[in-house]
Amino acid sequence: MEEYSADELVAVNLAGFFDLAENSNWRESVNAPNPLYTVVTVNGTELNLSGLTPIAHNQTLDIKNGIHTRKTTFLVDGVNITVCAERFVSMS
Repeated sequence: MEEYSADELVAVNLAGFFDLAENSNWRESVNAPNPLYTVVTVNGTELNLSGLTPIAHNQTLDIKNGIHTRKTTFLVDGVNITVCAERFVSMS
């Protein structure tokens, strides 16, 4: 989720880039900073699935078009707050 940080072990792996351990043939994929990290706060309450139970949550993945969508609704101070996000991946 967009609000997840290093505490939730978020990783952005760069395809085709590897670290090579010194004096070894062992390789691992390269992790990059998470550019999608987002914090949304309403009246001092952080809207985060790790700390606040949503009243509705839906995720979809359109594999053909490379689109991930997320819609999450939280109840904060008696008001429904909905967070919508859309991400895409392009082969080019």
